[in-house]
Amino acid sequence: MESRDIACLYKMKQRYGGYVKATSHAKAVRFRWHHMAGIKLVIKDVNSLIQNPVRYAQFKKVCSLYSIETISPIPLTYNSAYLSGLFDTDGSVYYNKKSMQVFITVFAQHKKVENY
Repeated sequence: MESRDIACLYKMKQRYGGYVKATSHAKAVRFRWHHMAGIKLVIKDVNSLIQNPVRYAQFKKVCSLYSIETISPIPLTYNSAYLSGLFDTDGSVYYNKKSMQVFITVFAQHKKVENY
């Protein structure tokens, strides 16, 4: 993650253990852990929350490695945090002075995967 998001990584460290370390090749920080309890807790916490079909397919593979049953994604609602996260990573806001219009866009491009 970018170094400005380091507080998020420290919250993850507090819950899951592991360590936070700055990378030497970029202005970034990473979170890493190697103990099974923390890995399984992360899997448990995100199970049913992954909405992106590509990420869900990847998550299913991870769950199969650890013999954990995947839970289908919960339906999105108006108050779901998923859209704010998607906008944070793939969203933009544009203002056209001529037409005085505001454009809010989210662009996510991925290959087709199996339906889940």
